[in-house]
Amino acid sequence: VAKKFTDWHGFKWFTLNLVALGTKIFSLAGKTRLANEYGMNRFLSENQIPVPNIIHVSIPDRMLFEQYIEGKQIVEIVKESIMSSRLSSQQKGAIHDVGASMAKVHSIEVSIGDTKPENFILGPDQKVYALDLEQAKKAGDAVWDIAEFLYYSGHYGVGPSGGLHEFVESFIDGYSILGDVNSLRRASGLNYLKVFSFWTPPPVIREISRTLSGA
Repeated sequence: VAKKFTDWHGFKWFTLNLVALGTKIFSLAGKTRLANEYGMNRFLSENQIPVPNIIHVSIPDRMLFEQYIEGKQIVEIVKESIMSSRLSSQQKGAIHDVGASMAKVHSIEVSIGDTKPENFILGPDQKVYALDLEQAKKAGDAVWDIAEFLYYSGHYGVGPSGGLHEFVESFIDGYSILGDVNSLRRASGLNYLKVFSFWTPPPVIREISRTLSGA
């Protein structure tokens, strides 16, 4: 996989900074995003957290080449889950593992920054890989990571369902193994809800928030 970190792509993040004003700040410059991607990839790998292997970096071209990971896209599991009345054991296990993986990242004081379900894959070794680390940094906002994954996932549904509830519960169960339960509760706060109201139906946001607040 080849990634090019151009400054013009920063307009996307500039727009998202406006949407998330007061809640989250995204890195804009191509150099900064490349440094984040490389540095956090190496740091997570050193701490036995699954990430793609980096093959080559070209600083003058602002390009990074990394291993392509075969496997099941987490976003596909998300879509299947929240539109169903009940989750299968395999679906629960996959979402549980996303929560556990995110908590492990947070346990070493790293936040991922962009946790859309599209940015995770369940590899052939049944481990969850984080694919996009250009907004990752040490410290940062772990609560944002939780909120983005869950509320953005919710926009694939049309309303609350049994599958949606089990989806959130499975994530909570996985995250709670190593993660701070207070972070789960804080993700139910209004400042996170308002950001994702641009994408996700209000009844879905309320259901996710209610489940998080009871964590």
